[in-house]
Amino acid sequence: MKLDQSRYEEFWRNPERYRLIYELNIVPTVPNYSLARGIAFHVIANLEVEGRTEQEIDLVLTGQVSDNTGRTLSLQPKAIATAKVLWNYYKSNCPYANLPVLASESEFEFALYDSPHKGVGRLDRLIRVNGELWLHEFKTTNPKKKYDQAVDEWAQKKQADFEILGARALGYDPFGLIVSYVIEASPPRLMEPVIVKRTEDKLNASIVQIHETCEIIELLKRTVGIHTPWVHLFNYPCNRLDACEYQGICCRAGEIAMPEGFKKREEHLELLRSGQ
Repeated sequence: MKLDQSRYEEFWRNPERYRLIYELNIVPTVPNYSLARGIAFHVIANLEVEGRTEQEIDLVLTGQVSDNTGRTLSLQPKAIATAKVLWNYYKSNCPYANLPVLASESEFEFALYDSPHKGVGRLDRLIRVNGELWLHEFKTTNPKKKYDQAVDEWAQKKQADFEILGARALGYDPFGLIVSYVIEASPPRLMEPVIVKRTEDKLNASIVQIHETCEIIELLKRTVGIHTPWVHLFNYPCNRLDACEYQGICCRAGEIAMPEGFKKREEHLELLRSGQ
């Protein structure tokens, strides 16, 4: 199978939620606000690099034209409007925003030693800073997010491992990631950049862990199937009923008809559209 970091992190956060999203392909018709804001921000960033006009970008953001991955977006107008404000602030204030972009939203696939499985994903941006190659990741967030919290998260976050390994598979050798958080506030502000590096031992361990995760998922599919609930862990958002969209169908056995307010998930990577 091919595994991206979103699947990896969702599986270890809650296998049952993973089953609903990635095996049964059930997702909310409209993503929650923070996710929609982030999607809109990334779409604007990538389409601007491609040289698209503001009018062309608006057509994509409002779902009138599919994005460059083939998805038709369904985002709240507020999330789109906020993303535009945050993007304009980011461009004017982030020291990395206007550096030449060597790669943007580039899909990657990397081997897991002699495993039959693959790691896949997509880079935000690859830039050169003072002659050094760096991956540049940008995130939108709310004022509750603190710098120390972000540093602690990225110390363990598999997204960094996936992107470094993916960049190497594309022929680049980045020093690591520079993560820029744009905070939704009035006025907006930037968090101090989070610098993320990985040792070779850490990357090698991640390769093994990605393979093992694929094996566990494949084992569950063979022995339990996708129409029987998987292990349910009460982590966020599942420990807060007001935060979990899936409470009405969670842990339900048998085939599940598409519930009201949900739709079939569209694959976001071309590398995954040909199947697992």
